[in-house]
Amino acid sequence: MKVPTHGVTVVATGMGAYIHQAAVKGTTETDYHTADEFGTMISGLAYLLTHSPRECYFLADPYNKELTRKVYVENEEIAYPFIVCTIGSATSIQIVESPTKFSIVGGSTIGGATFLALACMLTPATTFDEVIELAKKGDNKGTIDKLLGDRGCEYYLDRFAVKIPANFVAIQFGHMLDAERRKSAKAEDIARALIGLITSVVGTALLGTLKGTDIKQVLFAGSFLHNNDIAIQHLTTGLNHAPSPVKGYFLQHEGFCGAIGSLVDLLSSKV
Repeated sequence: MKVPTHGVTVVATGMGAYIHQAAVKGTTETDYHTADEFGTMISGLAYLLTHSPRECYFLADPYNKELTRKVYVENEEIAYPFIVCTIGSATSIQIVESPTKFSIVGGSTIGGATFLALACMLTPATTFDEVIELAKKGDNKGTIDKLLGDRGCEYYLDRFAVKIPANFVAIQFGHMLDAERRKSAKAEDIARALIGLITSVVGTALLGTLKGTDIKQVLFAGSFLHNNDIAIQHLTTGLNHAPSPVKGYFLQHEGFCGAIGSLVDLLSSKV
């Protein structure tokens, strides 16, 4: 059945909203609107924190596979100001002072698009969900990534001010310099290593931003985190390296803030 488009209002945000704007307007009779992705991200998040009970959670015991779990919190636990780190196609980092006041303070060209593109090049997967399922079965340590305890890296074990375990990743994709290892590399190990690569870059950008603030809460959002427990674990443990104590929270509706914010802003403009 063909869905009628006459009289239908569509509001879109993000890069695709502008890329496909002419095509949508030229082939349908919809009332098509584009919205700023950064503003709608924050207004959508503010809506969720007001109307979606226990929207946020944190990861408890992230270093213990048997004990690690998601702990949902009351929305009142999230207090302004906080940082929002959105991992979509790329990554943006914003300081949010109120539901209507925010500033973009950092980010990275690396994000979900980078992850999916590299995964499609290096594994048989063709969709995001396929890559995530591969990664769940993979093991990047000592197969794709070079560890501190691996030959050639063990020298560094005694060079840090704090004790770092031998199974700590020293060089991401370091073993792929070896032609024989490249031949035997498994798709699932590559997929898992790619998640580590993306979260490492995002985490470094985030830690750099935190150095200039006294903010104690970071909210992670973006579709890269959908069903991506590996990334959530990496980002949680990465915050332990922050210059001062900071807690990371994740969203139940991590990929919908922009869409919700677009609708909220559109309806508000018509009141």
